[in-house]
Amino acid sequence: MNLHLVFSSPYKHSALQDCLKVVQKSDAILLIEDGVFAVSHPEYSDKLNCHPCYALESDLESRGINTPNSVAVINYDDFVELTLQFDKTISWR
Repeated sequence: MNLHLVFSSPYKHSALQDCLKVVQKSDAILLIEDGVFAVSHPEYSDKLNCHPCYALESDLESRGINTPNSVAVINYDDFVELTLQFDKTISWR
């Protein structure tokens, strides 16, 4: 079980695309920093529904992004708890 942290916008980088190539059913994805732009990207919003997906609340707010119901919005305390639930954390930049 891995937690994938996606930091880069899918509009500018391939980090999310690369992540989705290796993510397993037992894994989860956390969108952080510019990675939160994925929730509004037409190509990726459906693909994110296939995995537990989280987005950091402060990064969403600072970028003025509303989230669909399929993405769980979490704060930094939740982020720490989430990292403890997984065997490994993998960063995608």
